[in-house]
Amino acid sequence: MLYLLLAIVAPFRLIYIPSTLFVSGDCAATASNITANEFLFRLGIVSELFCGTIIIFIVLALYRLFKGVDQRQAVLMVIIGGVLPAAIDFLIVLNDVAALTLIRGADFLLVFEKPQRDRNILQGQSCGHCNLQPVWNHAGSRSGRSQTVRREAAPLFMLKTADDR
Repeated sequence: MLYLLLAIVAPFRLIYIPSTLFVSGDCAATASNITANEFLFRLGIVSELFCGTIIIFIVLALYRLFKGVDQRQAVLMVIIGGVLPAAIDFLIVLNDVAALTLIRGADFLLVFEKPQRDRNILQGQSCGHCNLQPVWNHAGSRSGRSQTVRREAAPLFMLKTADDR
């Protein structure tokens, strides 16, 4: 039953919303789409929270099923198959809330120009749905180290300013 709920809700967030709202390479169009369809974007946030919660319940049910077979493996399944994916889902929600905050233009964001906020929105949204290569290249150019450092440092440089091209 839980898998069925996940199979119904997840494609809405993973396929429909990105294809409707996100325009590849066009920051202003993505920002205006999210502004025009804010309810749809917020519905995506709710569906992501729902999916993260469902994943936790699915893994707990599987843990109860498999703990009699091998409790150590069942615990690993809970960690790798439940806690980590749910944490990733919740971080994606945090990213979406940050994008919504950038779009709505809170008072503390007035120091940034509108095109600069639009670029930050697109960069934050591209993390989950498109290609991370531009973010990794920026991280590598900043650190000057190997590909491993780029991969580990990429989240630190996702929100860059217009001066950091």
